[in-house]
Amino acid sequence: MLDLTMNIKAGDNNMLKITGYIEKDADTGLYVAVVPGIPGVHTQGETLDELRKNLKEVVELCLINDYNSHIKKL
Repeated sequence: MLDLTMNIKAGDNNMLKITGYIEKDADTGLYVAVVPGIPGVHTQGETLDELRKNLKEVVELCLINDYNSHIKKL
């Protein structure tokens, strides 16, 4: 298992430091990643570069969705 740290730009121009974990699936050969601190954030990729791109996208989507959910409650 590998640790992964990414910096994600937030809407207010702040950077968020996101930590996740990567494993290579022995059956499929795909890299899989999860960010335990953000529910629903997990993805896969054939290469580490593809995995990072996919993970950045899913983190941004989950953060936007979470932000929009809080705004609707106001």
